[in-house]
Amino acid sequence: MEQVASNRRILGLDGKIKFTRTSATKDPKARAEPEGLIDPYLKTLSFWNDSSPLAALSYYSTHPMSYYGDGRVTSDFCGLARDKRAKEADKVFQAYFTGCAGNVTAGKYNDGEKANRATLRDRIHAAMKTAWKDTTRHKLDKLEWRTLPVRFSPRKEESFGADENKKVIADAKATTVRRNNAAYHLAWLERIARPITFSCLDLGIALVLHLPGEPFIEYQLTAQQARKDRFVCVAGYGDGGLGYIPTDAAFLEGGYEPTVALAAPCEKQVRQAIAKVLGGKR
Repeated sequence: MEQVASNRRILGLDGKIKFTRTSATKDPKARAEPEGLIDPYLKTLSFWNDSSPLAALSYYSTHPMSYYGDGRVTSDFCGLARDKRAKEADKVFQAYFTGCAGNVTAGKYNDGEKANRATLRDRIHAAMKTAWKDTTRHKLDKLEWRTLPVRFSPRKEESFGADENKKVIADAKATTVRRNNAAYHLAWLERIARPITFSCLDLGIALVLHLPGEPFIEYQLTAQQARKDRFVCVAGYGDGGLGYIPTDAAFLEGGYEPTVALAAPCEKQVRQAIAKVLGGKR
């Protein structure tokens, strides 16, 4: 994939966040920064009945947003690319999954101009077509789901506590964003004891890892590195309850994501869960 994903967290010389590249980044200085850590590959996993293709599942890691805030609900440029692909191959069901995109956006290549939505759509679409052409078929001789329930700890800061967030919700003068975030916090605290599922679909030659929240791209790259012997696809956003899942280092670097992440720092816990459901040598 060319010129879509970019890391949203730009560090300064002091090791702290210098720029946050949102999905639509108007600051030319922020857009001029290097891409940073991303996964540059779109992957497509397809299912066939003998020589007849039935479904194509594509995976790529970036916030799928180009412009927003006008009140409409839309699948944006990734959904438009999927739709374009579906029209070309109308007998093949097309699905698109966002991977570990918690700290990845199209901000380097998008300033929010509406014309950019079509440009980003066509780049995703081109990668989908290339992935399809590169398909190699294998006999399905294994089908196994592995799941792991994981309980996370709440944030310890006072601002994440139930009493503080109830005050924010009751404050009619607070912004809508603050009151919404406070409601998210309370909902998370209400369900904190309920485990969240990590899962992996093991197809033998291919593994599909399903993760909760908005995980940072580091978790996806680690999963692929751990199982270099397999075709590894990663889907995030399976359970939005805990919000962003930053690395532990990100909490020290600052920036947007750690300020709204609902679970306490949990990198070791997440990595262990990923390794367990992936299986194989670790």
